[in-house]
Amino acid sequence: MTLTNDGALTIEKGYTEQFIKLLIDQNIIETPKDVEITEENETVDVELSEIYGDLTDSLENLCESCKKEGINVDGLIEYYGDYDGKYEIIGTVFHEYSSDEYALKEALETRDLISPSLKGKLLQMIEEMSEFVIESPEKCTKTMQSMKKLLIDTKDR
Repeated sequence: MTLTNDGALTIEKGYTEQFIKLLIDQNIIETPKDVEITEENETVDVELSEIYGDLTDSLENLCESCKKEGINVDGLIEYYGDYDGKYEIIGTVFHEYSSDEYALKEALETRDLISPSLKGKLLQMIEEMSEFVIESPEKCTKTMQSMKKLLIDTKDR
């Protein structure tokens, strides 16, 4: 399996060295030279570029470690290769999305792109799809559950 990861994580100033150590401890990077650091007003952006491998477990563990250390993390990392998706961290809470799930999430956040009737139809389609999934039923079921949750959480106008 080949995945390449690119993106940025944002932390508050004053935690940079501690955060870099956590990135190394979670095998996300090998040395501090593997990231580019940019300081903004009260924050620090840690740019990750061409980091290889599946980072799901490492990023989940990173978030747990940051919570224990009192480091707030936000960020978005795109992965591509054998399959595509995004890791999103908001308030040190980790989420992973396939490309389709993330596109749907972005569309739903605008709230203007989906009507209640379309929402109902999509929910019905997801229910029907779950009945005849053949290839990778676990992955398909997980994706459908994520899509369903995104749709249910959308506020109607």
